[in-house]
Amino acid sequence: HNAENMSRAGNAGAVEAVVAALRCHTENCAMQELACGVLCLLTSLNAGNITRAANANAIEAIVLAMRAHADETGLLLNACRGLCNLISHDADNVSLAGTVGAVDVVVAAIRFGYHASNALVQDTACVTLFHLTIGNEENKRRADDASAIEAVIGAMRGGGCASLSGPVRAE
Repeated sequence: HNAENMSRAGNAGAVEAVVAALRCHTENCAMQELACGVLCLLTSLNAGNITRAANANAIEAIVLAMRAHADETGLLLNACRGLCNLISHDADNVSLAGTVGAVDVVVAAIRFGYHASNALVQDTACVTLFHLTIGNEENKRRADDASAIEAVIGAMRGGGCASLSGPVRAE
């Protein structure tokens, strides 16, 4: 995708429109999946669009979509990718995500990926969980409460969470 076009789309209100679609079409899984995918594209390495999305309550909307459609592979994949873009390198968004329940839905996505034998969902959810917990003690506690370690180990045993299979540095 073209970075200039993503910025132009953000400046034209695309981010807010996509978040509004997420909020208005909560029962429509296909719409939710597409909206999460578009948010992922719009926020990929675009600080302005990340700020716009956070201000439009995209994090909450993504968490709600993941709760409503917890067994939909495409939605979980796009939602984790979008959520990861919003929280990577942004401590405020990490804290907000934890507050609105992102840790629980991401751990649930790891478990779903295991049961659905979908390593891509597991891997994406594991990366998202990493970004939710790195340097955030409250989210680490939430992850512990959600039995995240057990979920990740189970996923790794099943071939998922490949991004975590290499050396891991303790924080």
